[in-house]
Amino acid sequence: MLEKIMNIGIDYDGTIADTNLYKSLFLKQKYRIEIPSWKCDRTECIPELEKHFSPQEANKIYKNFHKIVFVGKYAGNAKQVAGAKESIIELSKTHNIYIITARYDYMINYANKWLDKKDLSKYIQGIYSTKIQDSKLKRVLPKKDICKQYKIDIIIDDDERHLKDISNVKKILFKNNSPEKYDKKGLFVAKNWQEIVSYINNI
Repeated sequence: MLEKIMNIGIDYDGTIADTNLYKSLFLKQKYRIEIPSWKCDRTECIPELEKHFSPQEANKIYKNFHKIVFVGKYAGNAKQVAGAKESIIELSKTHNIYIITARYDYMINYANKWLDKKDLSKYIQGIYSTKIQDSKLKRVLPKKDICKQYKIDIIIDDDERHLKDISNVKKILFKNNSPEKYDKKGLFVAKNWQEIVSYINNI
């Protein structure tokens, strides 16, 4: 029986490149606030910041990550999430791999350079962003519409808000090395890339 070829969409930050680690370190060094990396996606990080700051200030601090973590030396030196490269290479043997990110256009080049540096670009069919006009439809698409337009079968993201409105797609919420228990209806929660690959191989 032939294995079904699937289109797999993978988020970049916090899922392939461990930029969440830099967010966590920055918050500890600058504000003396301990927020673990698996809670440094926007959905979980903002409420944590609001324990120490006003909602406006919390949002401002998080937005600053755009110029601190997603560009410059931190972007170039980000470590790969453990197992990400090996898993992408393995999955690319039988499936099509796409990156679906929320990065702005000026941040995409940093991601492309990082992927080249890690020798991952050749395993990826394309990169789509919710912040950049789609070349086919000539408009900006949310992740749910990117999934529909490019027939994505599986989407992997570390931020739950990007998965909520997506339908007819297998959804994996990635919480890298989190010790916490998650019960998310309609989502498979993975804590490492081995769990992701195992889940995909059993679909």
